[in-house]
Amino acid sequence: MNSMGKVSGVVSLENALEELVGEIFDESERHRTFVYPRGDDCWQVRGDCPLYEIRKHYSRFEQDEPPFKSMAALFAEKSEGRELAVGDRIEGDGYGMELVEVKERQATQLVLCKSRREHTHNDSMASHHAHWPADISLFF
Repeated sequence: MNSMGKVSGVVSLENALEELVGEIFDESERHRTFVYPRGDDCWQVRGDCPLYEIRKHYSRFEQDEPPFKSMAALFAEKSEGRELAVGDRIEGDGYGMELVEVKERQATQLVLCKSRREHTHNDSMASHHAHWPADISLFF
């Protein structure tokens, strides 16, 4: 209700649960494609994609995160409250993500790429850098 006592919207139990656990899919939505391979260990990913779908392609992806969390929620969390914009990038443990579409202040399309390990002959430690395609815009 708004300040005038009028109904301004409806919140369902499903809405409330999705805020806690991520997207809930009914029977008609279970066969949607969330992840589109883009070669060279990169994928185009929908924002509503649950992490367990990513792990079918990249088993080590964010193993400490709950499997039903969405990619949009993960990206927003890792962006530390900044307003999301196309082109935003984050680097995680073994991967990088770039935001390629935002609707209503939510990540709706992302590109996820595994990191490459780059070794130098002077350093025994490996450094990780996301392997970004030369022109990421070609994917969309």
